[in-house]
Amino acid sequence: MSLASNYFKERLGYKCFECDEGYISYKYMTYEGIKGIYYRDAYVVPEGRRNHILYSMAEELKDIALSDECKVALSTINLNIMDPENSMRALLWWGMKPVAYMSNLLWFMKKIDKDFESPLLSPRIGIPFAKDRSLYGNYIGEIFGDRIIELDEGFITYNMLPYNKEKSCYIKEIYVDPKCRSKGIAHTLGDRVTDIAKSDGCVRLVGSIDNGSNGKDYALKAFMYWGFRLDKIEGNILWIIKDL
Repeated sequence: MSLASNYFKERLGYKCFECDEGYISYKYMTYEGIKGIYYRDAYVVPEGRRNHILYSMAEELKDIALSDECKVALSTINLNIMDPENSMRALLWWGMKPVAYMSNLLWFMKKIDKDFESPLLSPRIGIPFAKDRSLYGNYIGEIFGDRIIELDEGFITYNMLPYNKEKSCYIKEIYVDPKCRSKGIAHTLGDRVTDIAKSDGCVRLVGSIDNGSNGKDYALKAFMYWGFRLDKIEGNILWIIKDL
């Protein structure tokens, strides 16, 4: 094995699929109760990038994953890296679809078992433009299908997604004007989303906190005060939940 392969295995717990022109690091994981193969990093030497090397490696790994009863292939793009558009183009070209945006990570998924069906892979329906929403609220509604509740002092964005195979409400972002952060605004916004989630048949609220983000301590404190509890840790992401 190469040094890179040893590094991924020893330090990160990932396997490494290699050829002369590049590699893909990967592992098996469960995403929303679905067994899949997660592609972490991929690299192809510049002179091999027009020869479909990455596509060939991904296809070979897909066959291996199918033999291990994986249903989907997964990958993420950190939007803080240099030139994330290149990575995005590669994933879209391979047929992956964006299924979630969490902190700075954009999650992609592709069905590899032809008989498998998941609501995560169903087409997303954009929310129509509304004059009483801000430009940002209309943007996330149209592009991501996310919902928003806005006050003069802050906003909360959310969406309905399966979590552990059960219908849940994912709290994506909460932002309150710094001058208003001791006035219970976040709690008020959260209570409104709770009522909506209950009426929509959700069994829990879900939140995530990136340990590398600014304001992570304030976010964790706010969620804990709101009654959330830690569910799991995946890499740098804390997943927290609250049963309804």
